[in-house]
Amino acid sequence: MLDLDRQRVTGQPFEQYVVPDSRAEFSGCCRRVRTGEGRRSCETRLLKQGHSPCDVLVEGTVAEGGSGQGHRCRLAVTDITERKRAEEKLRQFKTELEQHAAARTAELHARNEELIRFNRALADRELHMIELKKQLNELCVRLGQPARHPLDFDA
Repeated sequence: MLDLDRQRVTGQPFEQYVVPDSRAEFSGCCRRVRTGEGRRSCETRLLKQGHSPCDVLVEGTVAEGGSGQGHRCRLAVTDITERKRAEEKLRQFKTELEQHAAARTAELHARNEELIRFNRALADRELHMIELKKQLNELCVRLGQPARHPLDFDA
């Protein structure tokens, strides 16, 4: 995983292979394992010889050191670089989707406001037409003629 020979890594403090920005969190995880808090895990990044750092899940537990070495922290390291890339893509897609939804919502809101204005204008026009028809009907009645514009709203 580190692109180093096993012999070069064996016996070396693992922390030296952790990206400097993540060492405090990694050390804290190991400290909690050694102080009896049981199995612990953390996500961190490892330095790789000649490559970009890789994302890993480190799971630690206490192990007997043997030969009077006391307790040691035994680690299982799993490469999660692809999972992290997928999570980042998912975050990007979510952000793009939220931006698209916000833009679409704003567009729909503007269209709705336009329809409300149009509906009000039509209603005002219709009310004006009704008033004019009433006036015409009154004039017809005054002239002794039948009303020409029926205003039956119940039908």
